[in-house]
Amino acid sequence: MQMALLVSAFATGLIMLPGSLLNCVFAPIGRLFDKYGPRAVITPERFWSSLAMGYMQCMERTQSYGSWLLRIS
Repeated sequence: MQMALLVSAFATGLIMLPGSLLNCVFAPIGRLFDKYGPRAVITPERFWSSLAMGYMQCMERTQSYGSWLLRIS
């Protein structure tokens, strides 16, 4: 990312931070997957993914990443 977008290491870390935090939060879902099977885990995930994709479609092309993060929080 640093070479492709020509951003600093600090900026790259900030951009990657939300994904890392989500990995930490959702890691216990693997245990639910083992305990209850795929259907119990995938069904709610489809709902949240659909919701997120619908929200992304409402975004404007000129909107920056930072303002998008502020809108969802």
